[in-house]
Amino acid sequence: MIIRIVVGSDGTAEGQNAVLFAAELARQLHAEVLLVHAIGTTDLDVLAADGSAPSPNGDAEPREPESIADRVRTLWAKPLIETGVAWGAEVRLGPPAQVLATIADEVGAQLVVIGGGAPDGTDGWPLGDIGGVLAHPRAVPLIVVPRTKSQSHAGS
Repeated sequence: MIIRIVVGSDGTAEGQNAVLFAAELARQLHAEVLLVHAIGTTDLDVLAADGSAPSPNGDAEPREPESIADRVRTLWAKPLIETGVAWGAEVRLGPPAQVLATIADEVGAQLVVIGGGAPDGTDGWPLGDIGGVLAHPRAVPLIVVPRTKSQSHAGS
């Protein structure tokens, strides 16, 4: 039985598809969701240099870790809020795949959900680096939510 789902999002359309999928699945299963965002290793170089984290969307919003956490808990969590499921959010420093796997283990998640498709719009390995790491045999199953047709053609 699935009672706890960990979903990773970086604020991209693919990440938000994963949040929407996890929210709807959790609603149907009466499960809870933990929304996770990892400030990855390339972001850590920026943090070390100027004390702020880059915006995952490439927008001009403030880049401090606290503003990212606020964005995760409001804007990125919107599908969770709208479906009325029990949810929480976690923002941690570290490589995204490692952060997702660690948190899934810590909270005893029965499922991890991520978005599929390379963020640059290419049709390469659809799991990307995160999915490739998490797809190795683990105790927690992984669902990769595919990119929608409109997302697939957005980079064309």
